[in-house]
Amino acid sequence: MLYRYLVPPPQGFFGSERALADHVLGRLAAHFLIEREVEGRYPDGRTVRIDAVLRPRDPSGWFDVEPVFGIEFKLPDKINSVGEFGAQIAQASDYAHCTFDGYGRLTIFLCPSPVSDLLTQADRKVGSMVRTLEETCKVLAETDAFLGLSRTAEAIEAQAREWERRDRERLAAIEAGARAEGYKSALDREKERVREKAVFAAHLLGQLGVGELMPHTSDGWVLLRSGERVWSEKGGPRRSMGTLRPKVGNR
Repeated sequence: MLYRYLVPPPQGFFGSERALADHVLGRLAAHFLIEREVEGRYPDGRTVRIDAVLRPRDPSGWFDVEPVFGIEFKLPDKINSVGEFGAQIAQASDYAHCTFDGYGRLTIFLCPSPVSDLLTQADRKVGSMVRTLEETCKVLAETDAFLGLSRTAEAIEAQAREWERRDRERLAAIEAGARAEGYKSALDREKERVREKAVFAAHLLGQLGVGELMPHTSDGWVLLRSGERVWSEKGGPRRSMGTLRPKVGNR
């Protein structure tokens, strides 16, 4: 499964969307001719500007004679909620219906994918099942302060140890259930569930004329559409993925 090998850019690594775009486009410049800040029009005439439009330096191997596509960048920090996830998809879908100066309508690729946060959820969820004794004591002390309670450090630690015992029993049961289902661990099962959600979201994006640009552990940067590789730094284009031209209706 392709999503098993994608590497979501870490939050806070890039200070701005401009820095993210500079980094990624600098990497892709060896393979593509790049025009930045391209203006266009919505169907109702309103103006719009997309971060970059790319054309392969060598179009051989692509399905289209003159392949071209747009890229819109968003900081990973800005796509970590359901509302922001939906807003980014809506924006990219709108862009797929715009006409850009000199290019017409474009398939839009989002960088990073709006499913990036999904891909990191499994580790956070399973990791939160067991906290250190120090972490649990801190949570209990903060709760006591909020509620106006006054307990000794010994009492807080006693409750923290009980919570630790309970959490480890719960995790052991979850681990046993995961192994009974054929998974190596609860983390592996959770990662598989998250990937299934990511694939569903990717297919939805594809139907809206939206793809993804993400780093891959072995193929470098990859362009994805409906969860399938369109192009990669290592492997180049996949002609079998068909045209990059946006769909009109169901065609």
